[in-house]
Amino acid sequence: PVPDREEPPFLGRRGARTEAHPAVRISPVYPTRCRKLGHEGTCVLECGVDASGNVSSVRLTVSSGCPDLDEAAVNALRAARFEPARAGGIPVPDRVTERLRFVLLPR
Repeated sequence: PVPDREEPPFLGRRGARTEAHPAVRISPVYPTRCRKLGHEGTCVLECGVDASGNVSSVRLTVSSGCPDLDEAAVNALRAARFEPARAGGIPVPDRVTERLRFVLLPR
């Protein structure tokens, strides 16, 4: 699984604002059943991140088409740790969108 990012920081009236971003790469476990059946897909999830970098909520916004892949993506995002968003250097809550792709590599 490979996360896609869209994340240009922007300048607000009070100084630089940065978005929350994963502290480490988010790597969901590829469900064995899906791997055997050749299921691939991309999940789009929205999550809330608190000012400490903890995930406070996760919502699947676009399904991969496979419930098991969707569940693996949601579980991975719930367990993720983020660098919090900052406004003027101060950590603040944020909402981020993550795309997690499940792709089988040729053997």
